[in-house]
Amino acid sequence: MSLIDNTPSGSGWINAFYSPTDRWMVGYVDAGAPLSLTWHVTSANGQPLSGKTVTLGSNLNYSNAHGTTWSAASLNTNPNGGLTQTTDANGNVTFSFSNTNTGVTGRPASLTSATAAEQQEASSLWTRLYLTVGSDIITANPNATVNQATDLIDLIVVAPTPASGTATAKTTVSMKSFTYGGAPVTATATVKGAASGTVSFSASGISLGTRPVVNGVATCSITPTSLDAGSYSLSASFSGNTVYAATTAMTAFTVAPAKTTLSMALPVTSVSLSALSTFSDVLSLSSAVGLTPPGTISLSLDGQVLTSNALSYQFSSLDPSVISVGKHVLLATYPGSVNFKASSVSRTFSVTAATTPVSTGPTNYDVSHGTLLWSETFNGASGTGLDPTIWTPEVGQYTGVAPGLANWNYGTGEIQTNTAAPANVSYDGLGNLAITAICTASNQYCGTWTSARISTAGKVNFLYGQIEARIKLPSGSYNWPAFWMLGKNFFPNGNWPNSGEIDIMEGLNHNSVDQSTLHGNYPNGGDWNGGGGVTIVAPLKSQGNGTWDNAYHNFGVLWTPTSLAFMLDGLVYGTDTYNAATDTITQTVGTQTSTFSIGGPVWPFTQPFFLILQDAIPAGTTAPGGSKGLMSVNWIHYYSYNGYGQIS
Repeated sequence: MSLIDNTPSGSGWINAFYSPTDRWMVGYVDAGAPLSLTWHVTSANGQPLSGKTVTLGSNLNYSNAHGTTWSAASLNTNPNGGLTQTTDANGNVTFSFSNTNTGVTGRPASLTSATAAEQQEASSLWTRLYLTVGSDIITANPNATVNQATDLIDLIVVAPTPASGTATAKTTVSMKSFTYGGAPVTATATVKGAASGTVSFSASGISLGTRPVVNGVATCSITPTSLDAGSYSLSASFSGNTVYAATTAMTAFTVAPAKTTLSMALPVTSVSLSALSTFSDVLSLSSAVGLTPPGTISLSLDGQVLTSNALSYQFSSLDPSVISVGKHVLLATYPGSVNFKASSVSRTFSVTAATTPVSTGPTNYDVSHGTLLWSETFNGASGTGLDPTIWTPEVGQYTGVAPGLANWNYGTGEIQTNTAAPANVSYDGLGNLAITAICTASNQYCGTWTSARISTAGKVNFLYGQIEARIKLPSGSYNWPAFWMLGKNFFPNGNWPNSGEIDIMEGLNHNSVDQSTLHGNYPNGGDWNGGGGVTIVAPLKSQGNGTWDNAYHNFGVLWTPTSLAFMLDGLVYGTDTYNAATDTITQTVGTQTSTFSIGGPVWPFTQPFFLILQDAIPAGTTAPGGSKGLMSVNWIHYYSYNGYGQIS
């Protein structure tokens, strides 16, 4: 590499901001070539500076340098990347590195013209190098009061010198058309007879990389998302070698947009005008290549657009006056994008006349329930295990560990070690599931326990409907029984409270109360009410003695897209209703109502949930050694409710 002295052209700004003895040099470097720069460093009186720390800097941000890459990574920072070394005894220091740019085309006819070189910077990759000595600095805005004594060198990256061969090499190139985001494809260039050289691949001017010729063939693997869908001209340019001259081959290919699938599920297919606000749809957009298509989905009702963003649409905002009794068609449309095809899906549903409820006293939902959609009974020999197609036991203390599920920290303070042992969880031979908490210490202040926690996570999920379990609660103040649910999206990352939590039953205070709670997240994070959730408490008292009788009772919930009503023995004792317009929850217990603000549209109870059964032991528990608590579950029933109910 030879340097061109361009100092006269820059003498004005050099004299103003640098030392009058400084020079402005311009040089060309072949793409991919190594280079070595030696600087001679002297003091102001011309004496060589030995053992002096100096830094080679690059890419001053006011020089408009751009695009170059170097083997020394620190030179690739803009502004002011650098390499640091120490001068030798003669004041000399040498910096060696290589250019790493590929696919560079174009080489000036003249490599000695200063004017041409200065003009070349406008259209080429280039960088500016300079040297700082000791504590000298180079400022982004040159200042005459700052020591900036240094030669400046502009390096312009150009295509390597063409090979000198003259024989004609026959070059062919091939590549199949492919689908955006699909399987990787390979472009292949065949250079007949060539044993060396490189081939630069590009698609309609977009560089795909330069590859070596091996046994007459160069291949270039193309990532299926590196090119947008469209038609392209594939170019393969052989560099030439000492025998063959450079040559180029071209072929056409296309990148097809990926196919998309838009699905729509309606939890109910018939709804009355009076319940239209509870109607909902579940939309899902996917692609054949596994990538999530960008953009939004529009939703139309009988040809009239309801929204351009269907995923956030609430039917509670639909004016009932614009819809009549009869059949209607919902159409969801994804318009597609550059790389994804359009798709649509429609579903038909019926609207019936508004109904006026007739008050006949409290409804007992153990008697007046919908269609049985799913049930679990625990009929098996005593000591035998659970149905593995439905239940997964968690094992461990403080952290749940279960096959096929991510580990998750409980964070509740419970102290028992959960096991899958028959002594802790098994059929009792009488048609019940027995979950038994056992104190395994012999002293009178037992703090060592085993018990069980089981769930349907990853196996059975429920969306809306009536869910109910017949349970006999354990006796003993040390028990903390629960029948509850978590959102399916809790796994794999422990996404709580965003996943939502439905506590259908928690026995608290010596099982004197049944606590039912909803947990969800505020828009900025954190559980509702500072971790307390939204809670309803039902007394569990009988026979006037303030304690719960030792019998089976039914604990359940009635679940719709906008409400959850909690039941004891078939009767509703409290309801939480979501108000989308105000981002609040209205809680009704008897004739009393309360309102809770959740701060935004963060109602997580419109997705599938899985079931959990457990008898935990709270921290601080004391009990005689060998104490036991038996939670007995007779059955679990899942019914439709007001047309809602879906198993997955």
